[in-house]
Amino acid sequence: MPPLTTASSLQRVMTCQHSLVLPQVRNENRFGAAGTQIHEYLAECLVRYRKHKGHGFELPNTDGYQDGAAQVCGLISLERLQTMRLSLNPEVAYSYNLRTGVAKVLGVNVGRAAYGRSTHDEITGTADVEGICDGLSYVADYKTGFTPVPTPRDNAQILFAALCSMKTRGTDKCVAEVIRIFPSGAISSDSAVVTKRDIDRFEDELKSLTWKVRKAREGKSQPVESESCKYCPAFNHCPAKVTMLQRFESAEIGELTDAQVASVAKRLPLLKDAVSRLERIIEERVENLGGLDMGDGTTMRVTYSEGAERIDADIAARVLAERYGEEVAAKAQNPGMTKKSLREAVQSIAGRGELGRLEKEALQAIRDAGGMTRGITRKLVIS
Repeated sequence: MPPLTTASSLQRVMTCQHSLVLPQVRNENRFGAAGTQIHEYLAECLVRYRKHKGHGFELPNTDGYQDGAAQVCGLISLERLQTMRLSLNPEVAYSYNLRTGVAKVLGVNVGRAAYGRSTHDEITGTADVEGICDGLSYVADYKTGFTPVPTPRDNAQILFAALCSMKTRGTDKCVAEVIRIFPSGAISSDSAVVTKRDIDRFEDELKSLTWKVRKAREGKSQPVESESCKYCPAFNHCPAKVTMLQRFESAEIGELTDAQVASVAKRLPLLKDAVSRLERIIEERVENLGGLDMGDGTTMRVTYSEGAERIDADIAARVLAERYGEEVAAKAQNPGMTKKSLREAVQSIAGRGELGRLEKEALQAIRDAGGMTRGITRKLVIS
């Protein structure tokens, strides 16, 4: 039987239990696969570091990795990672029983096989790194994408790891750290010391999930909209999104009160996400059908045209790091690599009157390295 949920989904599920009980549509992309490979590489580095007691070891082979993942691994400076310590372990898998409050170690560095013995009363998850530092529990979570990440004190995934580490080791404090690894190999981290009081409060919230999920299954609660909606696998089946779109379809802005307009403005990003998702669903359906009869003598079809230039973040980060240094590369990819973020990053080193020239040179260097592509733009037309 599968667990109730996993630590990686916990932030979303604690906010909205409907994201767990509604039908799911999951899409694995190349960025997710590359992130998994980078995690595997760092886990193996720690295994070898411990085996050789921190002295001269051969780095893991990245043959077979995606190009982007292999290049990032080659750029990571292990000396800058606080996780390379003899007292730490890679990939520690846990289960936490919501009914009994018991946490257990399921395995160390054994992958998803560790979760095979879980039950529906449990939440499972893996700390990328776990152990003891200076008498305190220590847990770390590597992040390789551009998705915004909550601070450790507000991060359900890292708090889950801290809870399990503290329970299984009998400690009353834990250093919880989120480590960002950028395509250039640059590293940044955010850490906090969480206490037993912090964890007791978090555990109370966890235990309430059982009845909250039951209420969602029975239709006795409503979906909760948040930033997590953008990445929710239940997005396409969420009644809140359907209701929201239907309500706005019939709304006349002129008839709304100021308070209602303010409410609409606050929800605008969610509305845009919902419309964008709906457009993609319609495009795929029309594309598969070869055309959709609109019932009024017209047909909806998908047309194709050359899209705008897109920047390959991995290649661009390497080019910028080589030409202008890691700091510029890191600025250009925060929060994501775009022409605008690249211009702002280059501006930080440009002298008077040099911005235009440096920007053009940077873009050309990225093109020469194969880091600029043009996608295909799809558009729905009715004729």
